[in-house]
Amino acid sequence: FCYIFLFFLMIRRPPRSTLFPYTTLFRSMNRLLWWSLAFLIFLGGMVTSRFDHIVVTFILLSTLIFGQALQKEGTRLLMEFALFGFVTSIGVLTKIVPGLVMISAMLMLLVMQKQTPRWAEAFASIIGLGVGLIVLNAGFYALFGPGYLESFTYHMDRGIQLESVYAGILLLAQMAGLAIVKYDYSFGSSNLLSSFTHEVKLISPVLFLGIVAVLGAKVWRNRLPENKSPGHFIHSQFILMTLILLLAFMLTNKVFSPQYMIWVGPLMTVLVAVHQNLWKTGILLLIATAMTQLIYPQLYIFLEHFHPALVILLNLRNALLVVILILLIRDLPGLTEKNHSP
Repeated sequence: FCYIFLFFLMIRRPPRSTLFPYTTLFRSMNRLLWWSLAFLIFLGGMVTSRFDHIVVTFILLSTLIFGQALQKEGTRLLMEFALFGFVTSIGVLTKIVPGLVMISAMLMLLVMQKQTPRWAEAFASIIGLGVGLIVLNAGFYALFGPGYLESFTYHMDRGIQLESVYAGILLLAQMAGLAIVKYDYSFGSSNLLSSFTHEVKLISPVLFLGIVAVLGAKVWRNRLPENKSPGHFIHSQFILMTLILLLAFMLTNKVFSPQYMIWVGPLMTVLVAVHQNLWKTGILLLIATAMTQLIYPQLYIFLEHFHPALVILLNLRNALLVVILILLIRDLPGLTEKNHSP
């Protein structure tokens, strides 16, 4: 219900506008409901046993505030962007990934249009984010003491999680006799021990930053002219960039838990609901979601014992997500009002 409410606020018809009639709104809402139901079914019990839906809720809420801020002027405009940054900081405390919306915001404010970059709005967003992080973390530190800081090093200390892209490649290498890996249960999850663990930790952030650079270059090459704005579908453009960043984070991170799919499902649902031409990519993500549930929890015991069939299934799922990432980056320039399908 929260997603539907936020979605309605994002795509509601502007006052005195005929660009987005209510019939189109109802059709989009109908698609949203059916796609949401599909993702709920394919995600399975994870959505009731994990709190990761809070992550995507904050992403959508930040997106809504960002879009509203662009419509303001003067001092109110800077205050709205500061609020956007502050709400993003709250999301970061749930898990770090809601902070990726700040990268999307910087791309839209500083790169997307050929006109003068909007440095004041970007600075206000960063200030709001910084103030929020300082105030909130100081409060939690006062409540929980030095032990609170250990939460920041938790994921940094983890090994290669069993469902990550790196784990899939290492398991294939072991099947071919090119590597040796061992199973390890630590940090509440199944991981791999390998002589390549150190290298994986080194290349993971480099690969992610490389994809961010590719995304930035793509946005730069397809900047909007001086007299053209992102239009009524600015939320869609923002969500698409955030979805690309989320997939990049998931695929390049040494940790890839099954519940991470909860982050991307609702965002793809919103995109397909508004831009029907993305339905093929949405279907591919549904398939990847179903494969994730098949791996965990249905057949996870076999993956923990490195069964060849599960190793192949894992790599197929990861390869499919890579294909989806490439398709979304390819489709980014085309996500404009003229491509909207009512």
